[in-house]
Amino acid sequence: MSVAALEAYINEVFVDYQIYFPDRDAVIFELLWEAIKKSDKTLDKYQTALKLNRVSLFEIGKNPYQDAKLLIGLRNELVHFKPEWDDDANEHIKLATKLESKIDFSPFVEG
Repeated sequence: MSVAALEAYINEVFVDYQIYFPDRDAVIFELLWEAIKKSDKTLDKYQTALKLNRVSLFEIGKNPYQDAKLLIGLRNELVHFKPEWDDDANEHIKLATKLESKIDFSPFVEG
């Protein structure tokens, strides 16, 4: 749900550009939206919005960018799950390793 909210919000920013970018040209924004609306790169849309507002971009190596990227990756793995054999679970292991420091495990379940 959090990723859906991130995606919905940034799409709304571009659709309602008159509110968020009142001094920008309407024709240019409509062309820009046509070019990026089908992109599945949510974080790129945020970076574009920040550039258009002439403010600092998210540092891609730091939070909140990294946490958002990890959350989007988790959502993608759950929604677009691709099975991997136990002896070749590279992508699942990489994601699990990144998530370990972000999630507290239940004290009620051993192991």
